[in-house]
Amino acid sequence: RGEVFSAKEDFASAIDDFTKAIELDAKNINAYSGRGIAYLKLGEMEKALADLNHVIKVAPNQANAHFNRGVAYESMGKYEEALADYQQVVKTAGNVSGAAHMRLGLVYSRLDRITEAQEELDKAASMGVDDVLLHHERGVIYMKLNQPDQALAEFNKAIALSPQNPNFYYNRGSIYVSMKNYDQALIEYNRAIELDPTNAQYYITRGIVYYAKEDLAQAVENYNKAIELQPDNPSCYQNRGNAYAESEQFDLAISDYTKVIEISDNADEAYYNRGIVYYRLDRLDEALADFSALINQKSSKAAPAFNMRATIFIAQKKYPEALTDLNAALELEPQTANAYYKRALVYVAMEQHENAAADLKSYMKLETDAEALEQAAKLLQSLEGE
Repeated sequence: RGEVFSAKEDFASAIDDFTKAIELDAKNINAYSGRGIAYLKLGEMEKALADLNHVIKVAPNQANAHFNRGVAYESMGKYEEALADYQQVVKTAGNVSGAAHMRLGLVYSRLDRITEAQEELDKAASMGVDDVLLHHERGVIYMKLNQPDQALAEFNKAIALSPQNPNFYYNRGSIYVSMKNYDQALIEYNRAIELDPTNAQYYITRGIVYYAKEDLAQAVENYNKAIELQPDNPSCYQNRGNAYAESEQFDLAISDYTKVIEISDNADEAYYNRGIVYYRLDRLDEALADFSALINQKSSKAAPAFNMRATIFIAQKKYPEALTDLNAALELEPQTANAYYKRALVYVAMEQHENAAADLKSYMKLETDAEALEQAAKLLQSLEGE
């Protein structure tokens, strides 16, 4: 009767009946297996493991027990233990071996072992497994491998099998974003939000798409909704600050960037962008403070911070300080074209024309804008003509 209750997904009643069966016959491993699966379905992983461990102790080669224990371990984030169980299932070549290949692929993907994940998922597909998790994970892997057409095909299959899953539409939207098909991406994100209007990340990402389409009002509206749902999410304020800065609502941008700095452990982007806004407002002391903070923290934005601080020093005619900062910027990121150009200007101001000419040549190897190249060529010609 426990199996009947399990088939009806009445797992609590199933557990009661399997327990009675065990009380009547302590050697009934089928009852232990059934109860372990019922516990698994209810998310009671420790109890599930206890029953499944008992089954495996009595019958070490029982594929179903290893498979379900693998699922329990996987749910608990014990991926190495899950891998061992799924691999045992594959060795036995039981009737769940195709599903075991799929679960191996899912676990390898969680561990970011992409090649192994793809191999196992492909094996599962070749064995006729047509599971929504398989298609979704293959889509995710194709996304990571920058193969958008294959990713779309897999997400389409996942959606056909589970059309009410908002995350599938969200991921399909992300593929369209990577293809710069923003209108189709919005259709996907709209559907995801329709199915789950409480997911802040969906609004953030839809806002990013509107930002890319230069619809800043719609971008801000989406970030506002995300903030309603997750008022302590730094990404909401960071992206809204970017939209405000782009629309020249600088005070609002500064407020949002400051909020990020207050609530985030990693506010490099906020410091940098706030520094840019201060610079645009000619509030140079505050801009210098933000760029200096990034430099002192040895942050990931240190190179552009050196570059921007040098820009301010150039405006203030503090050429030795500007030169020091541009040297540091180029040491960190030697392919930054405009840093060579700025340093050339500093060398011109310091009457070091040979150094200026060398930097202009380096700049012209990296720059792609025709108008900028023409301007640099004229300056180089004037220096070499002297």
